[in-house]
Amino acid sequence: MQTHQDELYNLVLLANNGDGAALSQLVTKMMPIVRMQAAKYSGISGIDTDDLFQEGMIGILSAVRTYEAGCGAAFKTYAAVCTKNRIITAAKKVSLGKSIHSDCLVSIEDDTAFTTDLSPEDSLIVKEKVDKLFRFIETKLTPKERSVLKLFLSGQSYETIAKKLDSSPKSVDNALQRVRQKLKKYH
Repeated sequence: MQTHQDELYNLVLLANNGDGAALSQLVTKMMPIVRMQAAKYSGISGIDTDDLFQEGMIGILSAVRTYEAGCGAAFKTYAAVCTKNRIITAAKKVSLGKSIHSDCLVSIEDDTAFTTDLSPEDSLIVKEKVDKLFRFIETKLTPKERSVLKLFLSGQSYETIAKKLDSSPKSVDNALQRVRQKLKKYH
């Protein structure tokens, strides 16, 4: 019998091999963690929960691209930490100097902090929202913006992305700024 952890790892492998349905299913399963983290930090940072949710979704997509099975953590834990880090970074940038209290941080070993069980109805709603997000990305982002976003989410620097796309780091930054603006309008 396949465990939940094994199922998530298999979805990560499929998603990294270009299986869009696997990626959609994986993001659907992880979305409650993103929502929980966004809600948790919106009160601290003063940023809109929806904006933090967008940052958290980028964290999930980045986790899918960068997860390594031998890292010592289950994918769910790794993705939760990536999401939290992405949200905290966004909150810190906006807060300009306000610190996040250490009691708000969760250890990477604390997998119990990220348990979520969705009802079948909620799972369907989440899946529809994920599918809508992916359709939005496919239809509203230019091919260059999608390429830059994919490389950025895999953890590559602006300079590396620029070299791969035969562009400049400033062009990469501009593309990511446009992606962020378009994602803010998503809903």
